[in-house]
Amino acid sequence: MGDYWYPDWDFYQYVHTRMIDEFGGYPDLENSNKWFLDASISTFNEIILLVQDLPGSLTLKAAEMLNLLSRNRIWVDGQKRTAYVTTKSFLELNGGSMRETDPSKVSQFMRNLTFKYSREQVEKWIRNGEMSV
Repeated sequence: MGDYWYPDWDFYQYVHTRMIDEFGGYPDLENSNKWFLDASISTFNEIILLVQDLPGSLTLKAAEMLNLLSRNRIWVDGQKRTAYVTTKSFLELNGGSMRETDPSKVSQFMRNLTFKYSREQVEKWIRNGEMSV
């Protein structure tokens, strides 16, 4: 499946800072102690390793990344926005893209992502822009 670029913690943190700067919100981690920071970095790295080890297409890997990053509470605000932009960057830097580009449709999908969609449904949305439940 080729050698893909994967985001690291510094990139993820940078994206989160940009999302908070652009859209507002509380810029910190869910908990500000050192233990939580270490656990958050570890969780992020585990997610990236899972995505790297996942056999399949770039789109499948992106769906897994989007699902896992949006469902793990690392940030107080901007969790899903950060997950979306990180995943979109992953796709684009590896020659892929998100099919849906309408900001209102992206926002609608992301609002429901955490509890409503499976990895397969997310993959279909990334590939086709279709929202099926």
